[in-house]
Amino acid sequence: MTLELPKSKLAKALLAPAALVYKTLVSVRAKAYEAGLASINKVEVPVISVGNITVGGTGKTPVTMYLAKQLIAQGHKVAILSRGYNRKSKSEHIVASDGDKILCPVEDCGDEPYMMALEVPQAIVICGRSRSSIARLAIDEYGCNVLLLDDGFQHILLHRDINIALLDYADDLTNEQLLPAGRLREPVSALARATHVIITKIPLNADAIKLERIKKVVRKNAPNCLIYESRFKLENSPLTRNKTAVAFAGIARPDQFFQDLGDPALQITLRATLSFADHHWYDDFDIKKIQNSLEKSRTDIGLTTKKDLARLTSRKLEPQVARLLEKTVGIGLEMEWIGDSLVLSIK
Repeated sequence: MTLELPKSKLAKALLAPAALVYKTLVSVRAKAYEAGLASINKVEVPVISVGNITVGGTGKTPVTMYLAKQLIAQGHKVAILSRGYNRKSKSEHIVASDGDKILCPVEDCGDEPYMMALEVPQAIVICGRSRSSIARLAIDEYGCNVLLLDDGFQHILLHRDINIALLDYADDLTNEQLLPAGRLREPVSALARATHVIITKIPLNADAIKLERIKKVVRKNAPNCLIYESRFKLENSPLTRNKTAVAFAGIARPDQFFQDLGDPALQITLRATLSFADHHWYDDFDIKKIQNSLEKSRTDIGLTTKKDLARLTSRKLEPQVARLLEKTVGIGLEMEWIGDSLVLSIK
């Protein structure tokens, strides 16, 4: 199930009282931890969290994979711990990868953990509601000496040594409202918990004044944190070059993906786009809709994200899906740092 946020001013105004209640609950929870009224679990290995204060679409998964690869290259045994959003398995936890092979289908662990297991095969990837429990599993059963929390900023229950918050350049933090009236999971003041902030999705023609305004908000709330700037770019694959395509995606803010496909360097001619809900599981009707669009526009290939491709691959034995997969290419994201890149050195 995907959260549909209000778009009109009237809808936001009607939801403002609910947002106030939500703000109160979030504040009470945070203060309980600060006052020591609720216990925080601390483990014996470094814990690094990657998260945000808004709903979806800031680039948590590619940043988590970037850090996992960096730490593995340093010789660490890394576990990526995820909630496994929208996974179909009801078990308390599930191991997606043991650092050697993938141990479950994508439906059981969710699209993001499955994709991370594919893209970072040396990482142990575990999903579960309780990050403290799966942290213990990663250490005791798999001997991990660094833990990466994917989407862990709100999971205060587990102590973290490095707390990274991502901010989307496109977001207006000073005017955004809390859920359900807006996109904020927490008040902007929650950035005080961050040790590092990464401003993501900065366009090539970024407004210097706007960028400085974002940094000013960060410095006001987290004066001691380190600030980094980045953007994501789509992989430039020979499989997509000089091809006509229909693009489809079930992700947060799919319009950005479609826009990025128009980069002249990719040499893709986009003839149609299809949007689905974030983390959408494709049914027969969806497959037929995509296939019809490919045939109608007479394109060479279908283009989608690697997360979407992971969900589609779960049905690869079905003839209709197999035909679609034969013509479909999944494109990943690459991180591009503006200025200093984030390099973690864990002892």
